[in-house]
Amino acid sequence: MTRIVFFYNAGSDNPYMTLLTGALRRAGYDVACVEGCSPWWLWKNRNLVDILHFQWVQYFYVGGHSWSSTLWALIFLAKLFLARWMGFKLVWTVHNLMPHERSPGLGDRIAHGGLAFLADEIVVHCHAAAALLQKTFVTRGRIHVIPHGHYAGWYHENTSRSEARAYFNIPESEYVYLYFGSIRPYKGLERLIRTFRTLPAGSLVIAGNPSDSRAEGKIRKWCRDDPRISLHLSFIPDAQVPCLFECCDSVVLPFSDVLTSGSAILALSLGRPVIAPSLGCLPELVSGRLGLLFDPESPSGLENSMTEIRHRHYSSEEIKSHMREHYDWRDIAKCYGALYGRKARSH
Repeated sequence: MTRIVFFYNAGSDNPYMTLLTGALRRAGYDVACVEGCSPWWLWKNRNLVDILHFQWVQYFYVGGHSWSSTLWALIFLAKLFLARWMGFKLVWTVHNLMPHERSPGLGDRIAHGGLAFLADEIVVHCHAAAALLQKTFVTRGRIHVIPHGHYAGWYHENTSRSEARAYFNIPESEYVYLYFGSIRPYKGLERLIRTFRTLPAGSLVIAGNPSDSRAEGKIRKWCRDDPRISLHLSFIPDAQVPCLFECCDSVVLPFSDVLTSGSAILALSLGRPVIAPSLGCLPELVSGRLGLLFDPESPSGLENSMTEIRHRHYSSEEIKSHMREHYDWRDIAKCYGALYGRKARSH
C-alpha cells in the first residue's frame, strides 16, 4: 500500500485537509499528517513512507527578520534535497504561487522556487494556475490539474432563512451581501465597504477573523456611521457558519490577489452565488449560473456586479448540486490515487 505523509500546519481551521485525507483513506490509502520534517524524521521513515506531500509551507521558514527567513528557507531546501537523496517522492499542492503575506528576505522565493524544481509531482486547482506556475518557476516534475473539493455536508445546515434574518436583525425583504473569510489586506475589504456605501439599498454582513487589532480598527473605521453594515470580527465557529450563509443572498469576495479561493468554494457549496474578480482560478470556478465575475482593474466593476446580481435569479439547490457533481471528493481521491500510484516505491 502506498504510504503518504502530508506536511501542513495543523493549527489551520480550514477543513480542506480533513476532507482530503478522509477521502484518500476511504479510497484505501495509508495517510498521516505531520508538521515537522527534521533529518532524523526523514531517516527514521525512509523505509516506511513513499510520498511526502507538501501543502502550505511558509511555516517551515517564517521569521521576524530577512536573515532568519532566508536561513530557515535554505534549511528547508536542504531537507528537500535530503529527502530526494533518501528516495522519497515529493508532491506539492500549489494553493498560492507565493504567500499573500510575504516573508522578509528571500525566504519565499527560495522555498517555493526550490520546491517547484524538486517536486516529482505538482498539483494545481485550475489550468490558469498551471500556466502561471510554469511562467513563474522552473519545474521539473509533472503538473496535474486536480480540483479543490466542495464543502457540502461539512456544515450542519439546520437554520432557516427567517431564523437567520431574525438573528442578524435584518428584514426578510432586504437584499443581503456577505463577506466571509479572514480579514487581510489583499482581501479587498476597503473597496467592498466603500462600494457598498454608494449603493442605495441592501445590507452587508462582514464575518471573519482580523489578522490583528490594527486590521480590525481599520474595518470599524470604514464602517462607521453605516447601520446597514453588520460586523462579526472574530473566529466564526462551524456551528454558526450555515446561519451566516442562510442569511445572505450573495457572497462578495473582492480580492486584489488570489489563485485558489476556499471562500468561493465554501459559498457555492452552501448554495450562494458569488461575486468575485476575474483572477486566478475564479474564472474556471464561477460560471454565469453560479455568480458574477468583474474586472479587478475597472473602477466600477465591483459596483456594477453588486447592482446587477440583485436582478438575477439563482437556485440554491442547483448551485449545491453543481458543486457536488463537479467537485466530489471521491473523484478527487481517484485523481490523487493515479498520481501517487505512479510514484510508489517498493520497500
